[in-house]
Amino acid sequence: MLNFDFDKEKCIVFEIVEATNLSKSDIKISVRLNINGVEYCIPGQMVNESIQVDIPALSSILKEADFNEIYTMTVEAIVDDNKYLVPFADQFKITQNTKLEAKLKSRRDAVTEEGKSLDIKLASEDTIREEKKIIEEPKSLVDNFLEI
Repeated sequence: MLNFDFDKEKCIVFEIVEATNLSKSDIKISVRLNINGVEYCIPGQMVNESIQVDIPALSSILKEADFNEIYTMTVEAIVDDNKYLVPFADQFKITQNTKLEAKLKSRRDAVTEEGKSLDIKLASEDTIREEKKIIEEPKSLVDNFLEI
């Protein structure tokens, strides 16, 4: 079973195992993705002894996707405009990377129960670094005297 990332393009290459009585220059290649009863046809091409298909990011085709569903795909070859062949068929799932984005809204020092201060700084646009520093509580005159 194949996995297609919802937000990323994917190049799929199929090795031609056997080709009998075929002129490779006359073969038209396409991949059909059957998603929720709708077939999406994506053109492919012959490259050396392989079939190559560039699948666009499915987010550019679909408004939304069911990431738990199993879908079907077929590679189709039309030869001499009158022969229809299916050299490959399989199932696939649509996956999506787990992502969490944050935007800096405000910055302030926050004191936690352990007496530590969290100073949050924006390290770059994509990452946030957390620095911790200890805040010492002011000592009373008696405590200072007892340390001597």
